[in-house]
Amino acid sequence: MRARGTAAGGVWPSMALRINGAIVQRWTVTSTTFQTYTYTHPTPLDADQTIDLLFENDGVVGNDDRNLFIDTIQIGSQVISAGQRGVSYDRGALDGRDVYASTGALPWQGALRLTERYTYDSVGNLTRKADLPITYGTTGNGPHRPTTIGGQEVRADAAGNLTTVNGRQIVWNARGLPASVSTAGVSEQYGYDATGARVTVISNGVRQRVVGGLWE
Repeated sequence: MRARGTAAGGVWPSMALRINGAIVQRWTVTSTTFQTYTYTHPTPLDADQTIDLLFENDGVVGNDDRNLFIDTIQIGSQVISAGQRGVSYDRGALDGRDVYASTGALPWQGALRLTERYTYDSVGNLTRKADLPITYGTTGNGPHRPTTIGGQEVRADAAGNLTTVNGRQIVWNARGLPASVSTAGVSEQYGYDATGARVTVISNGVRQRVVGGLWE
């Protein structure tokens, strides 16, 4: 987690990590700039586990207001912005009755909650996002390159460019730019200038030019 805080009365925010209702780690956030706080879970997290970041000691002393701010949360290789969809802010009693979309700021005691579930394997690969399963290869595509996403086959070339995804076939040129994309027998071919900007598209035999970002 990347977090920062503001102190009140010389006391900094207390941040706790809770998994499935049990607190597994606490930190005192003692910087006004974002710092990294880490925790290693003994087993890979699965899609049925609930993850909360708690702000435990909100308070005001004179003109000083103690607050906690979260920037990102990283689980395995997945970096989750505290303000993105799937992250909520449960304020106060943590009873699910006073819940807001998260901005990453916790001005009151409460919890930042991951409501969109993620699952990871032992080497940190994302294996499920919500109800979307992902599988990986052991050779060829390698342990960190997906072979299926949501049951759809995914293939990549030696450079890591996707060549098959969601029913689409993609051919890449020597410069690492897509030369053609084919879906259900319909193909588009692309041409580029010396800077790598796309200048032509051929679709169903019709050639179009791109001038200044506009179709001609």
